[in-house]
Amino acid sequence: MSKLPQELPELQKLADRVGEKGKFPLHNFGDLASALGGEQVEVDYQGKKQNVGQVRKLIPEGFFPVESREDLLVKISYLQTRHRKPADDHTPGEQKHEPKADAGNPPASHDIGKPRAGGFPALSGIKSKDHKDKP
Repeated sequence: MSKLPQELPELQKLADRVGEKGKFPLHNFGDLASALGGEQVEVDYQGKKQNVGQVRKLIPEGFFPVESREDLLVKISYLQTRHRKPADDHTPGEQKHEPKADAGNPPASHDIGKPRAGGFPALSGIKSKDHKDKP
C-alpha cells in the first residue's frame, strides 16, 4: 500500500482553502477552480507556482465528484502516490500473468454498487470533527 505523500500538511491547507471558499460536492473542475479563486489564480504548491487552469490537464477523468474535504485529500494523495517512483530499496517480485493451476476460483463478489469511474478511491460519509462542509 502506498504511503501518504510527504506533502500532507500542504495538501491539507489546500483542501481547507477549497472548503472555505467552495461548497462540496465539487461536481467538476470548474467547481474546484472557483473554490480556489478562478482558473487564472496562481497557486503555490511544493514550491512551484502555477495557474489553477494549468492543473486541469493533471486531473484525469473520474476524479469528480469530490464529496468532501477528506475525499479531496484522498484523491490528490492517490494521484501523487500513483506517479511516484518506487523507493531505491524496492526489489520487484516475480511477474506473473496467470494464476497457479491449483489457485481455484476467486471468491464471489458482493454487489456493492457501481464502481467509481477511473478507479479512483472514494471517501464518503466520514467527516472530521475539526472540518465541516459548508451548508
